[in-house]
Amino acid sequence: MKNIVLRNFNITANDNRTRKPRQAVELGLLSSNPNVTWEIAEANPDKTWDWYSLSRNPKVTWEMVEANPDKPWDWACLSFNTSITWEVVYANPNKRWNWLGLSRNPSVATWEIVNGNLDRRWNWSGLSYNSNITWAIVEANPDEPWDWRGLSSNHSVATWDVVNANPDKPWDWDELSFNSTFVGKEEVLTKAAGRY
Repeated sequence: MKNIVLRNFNITANDNRTRKPRQAVELGLLSSNPNVTWEIAEANPDKTWDWYSLSRNPKVTWEMVEANPDKPWDWACLSFNTSITWEVVYANPNKRWNWLGLSRNPSVATWEIVNGNLDRRWNWSGLSYNSNITWAIVEANPDEPWDWRGLSSNHSVATWDVVNANPDKPWDWDELSFNSTFVGKEEVLTKAAGRY
C-alpha cells in the first residue's frame, strides 16, 4: 500500500500523507516523485532523503544544486536530470559529471552540441538512447560506435518505415518488440519470437 501512495504523482506539498512523522515512508520513491520540490525536501531536513532519486528529480534545478553545495548530490543522477543543460555542463567542467547520463540526457546532448564538441567524453551507447538522435543522424554517421540496442528502443530512430527499409542493420528485435512505435506490428513480434 505504501508504494502505491509514494508512486502517486498527485501527492502535493499540502498532502498530509507526506507529513505524518510515524508513517513508514520509502523516501527513495518519494524523492523521485515529480511533485516533490526542493522546497519540500528543504523544509524536512530531518528526513533521510534519497539523494540518488532527488538528484535525478527534474524539479531539482542547477540553481538549487549550486546554492546547496553541502548536500550529498549524486552527480551521476544529476547528469540524467533533464533540468541540467549543456550550458551548465560547459560552465562547470570540473564537476563529476557522468558522461553516460549526459549523453542520454536530451536537455544536454543535441546532435549540434555533440558534433561541435567531439573532444568531450560522449558515451555512444547513451547517445543511441537519446531522443534527439534521429535516423538521419545515424545514417549520416555510420562510422560512429552506435549501440543498436539503444537505437532499436529509440522512438526517434527505430520507426516502422526505417526498420523495414534497413533490414540489413543489426536491429535488436527484443527492443523493437517493446518499442511503442511497433505496437500492433505483427511482423516485428514474429521476428522477435523466432529468435527463441
